[in-house]
Amino acid sequence: MEQFAMKFLALRKEKGQTQEEVAAALGVTPQSVSKWETGQSYPDIALLPEIATYFDVTIDYLLGKAENKRPMESKNPVVHILVSERGKDSVNLKVPFSIVKALAGKGLHLISPKFDALQTEQLIEAIESGVRGEIINIAEEGGDCVVISVD
Repeated sequence: MEQFAMKFLALRKEKGQTQEEVAAALGVTPQSVSKWETGQSYPDIALLPEIATYFDVTIDYLLGKAENKRPMESKNPVVHILVSERGKDSVNLKVPFSIVKALAGKGLHLISPKFDALQTEQLIEAIESGVRGEIINIAEEGGDCVVISVD
């Protein structure tokens, strides 16, 4: 369980939070957080899912059983596509990257033809190279917009 103490401390620092802030978010005392970080004690097993969610990692990562923080981190990211055009229904999709890549390879429009200027090949290359978060955010005066992000 030494792994837990090291991982927990590193995740708290990565998040830029104090022991008090983490304790308040998890509903425990700052002393508990301090003891977890020094390996003097460990959280109740029932609290592990909440800790993993708070730091956006898997329980396996917290316990030192997995290298990747998130299971989909390097395998198959999820692409979020939001398209809103005046006078049309909005589209809000969450699609595995492998499907986005396959559709783009077939020449199908991933987004509205209005936004075809987006370079699909460059978008795919960016995702394959590990880019995550909001990649594209185009908003026009008339209210039309497209937002693409990757988890």
